[in-house]
Amino acid sequence: MKTIKNIVSYDAENAEFLAILKNHSREVLPTAVQFELESRYRREENNGDFRDLSFACILKDETAVVVLWHRVGLSNGFLAGGAHVFSGGRQVTSQEVKDVISVMKEKAFVEGLSHIKISTPVISSELSEFGSILHNRNAIPQIVFQAELDLKQPEEFIRKNVRKSYKSLLNKGEKILTFKTLTQETVEERLFYDFKNFHHTTADRRTRNDSSWHLQLEMIKKGCGELLLGYLEGHDLVSAALFIDYGPSTTYAVGVYDRSFFDRPLAHASLYKGIISAKNRGQLSFNLGIMPNVEKASEKELSIAYFKKGFHPSLKQIITWQLDLSD
Repeated sequence: MKTIKNIVSYDAENAEFLAILKNHSREVLPTAVQFELESRYRREENNGDFRDLSFACILKDETAVVVLWHRVGLSNGFLAGGAHVFSGGRQVTSQEVKDVISVMKEKAFVEGLSHIKISTPVISSELSEFGSILHNRNAIPQIVFQAELDLKQPEEFIRKNVRKSYKSLLNKGEKILTFKTLTQETVEERLFYDFKNFHHTTADRRTRNDSSWHLQLEMIKKGCGELLLGYLEGHDLVSAALFIDYGPSTTYAVGVYDRSFFDRPLAHASLYKGIISAKNRGQLSFNLGIMPNVEKASEKELSIAYFKKGFHPSLKQIITWQLDLSD
């Protein structure tokens, strides 16, 4: 290929790929530790029905175009079903885009996939060529909306933009709850397994295998996230929220709340405290997830989305391009 000097695949050249993540100057990429733990977690979560197809294209000028691409079953990727492309801090040329897409197509054919998906922000100067070329190749676009808080804003701004009706709930939750925070410096395995058992009790079933729980504990131990446990006076654990760092963004990964206390604002205070904690440790954004399609979502999914939207004044648009490989 004209513009690509070398291709480094995570599955074939694990150490070399992680070194590229480690040495990459762009702030948007996860660290090597974060990436590897997340990849292992997804594999365990999906009982092995997972393939990490991530790779990096080293261009002629030594710039690395990194494609984070994960297949679960017959779908692709974490976000809106698409691979994430990071262009190395400069706008890629048309030929470079074509060569990167060619590498993706080759990998997809080997995997037996009928299409590939690429997710990019709707407005992104660095990735504008991807959208243009995919559009010209008759790729099908789908726009989704992600609730993402800008943590570079002052805390006063973040709290001001919380839904008006939530402000009194935040105040009440902060008064009635006592929190314990598990971080790399303060982690106690006993308390983490209290969280695991609390999740099983609340869900009334075991939702995933033990290995995935061990990996989340390892994430905390290696500084990739934190666990917030909430207690009511006179009661045991009543709330638990796990926040995972992935690059400069923090994700609200797990939220568990005692249903017998749903008349009290357990989730509001826990989530807000997690947001501010992420800001204080230097994270740049807080990802509350993709908003569901109103026509297809269940009542529970819509309720959760409404709750999350209360902490975010606007939504980020992301476009996923689906390119058919039948040609």
